[in-house]
Amino acid sequence: MTTATEQSRLITVLDDIIQNDPHSMKAHIAQIIMDHDAPENYLSNILNYGCVCGCVPEMIYYSDTHAFYDQYYYEIEELRQSFEEEIGCAIEVQYDLKNFFAWFAFEHTAYQIANEAELDF
Repeated sequence: MTTATEQSRLITVLDDIIQNDPHSMKAHIAQIIMDHDAPENYLSNILNYGCVCGCVPEMIYYSDTHAFYDQYYYEIEELRQSFEEEIGCAIEVQYDLKNFFAWFAFEHTAYQIANEAELDF
């Protein structure tokens, strides 16, 4: 359960992301989170259950995840490379490559946003 201060902090972080780099993948994800009635609950669902559970309507169908992957390919690749360097090995792709990395990027970015807002889910 988040407090009013945490909710306010999340809204501020989301707004800052959207304003500072409006065409980035991170801003796109921040806007999706911001568009929900309870952004903190929505973000919590993403972090706890992932895109695989269907909690992100924009990331359910291959047509959507493939379009997301294609649109943000370079940003996703930067995330992938950074993550692989951090863990010391290559990510093992499961099933559809574009879908896998679209979900990976969405979830990883949601985690970064939660960290920036200093939320603990």
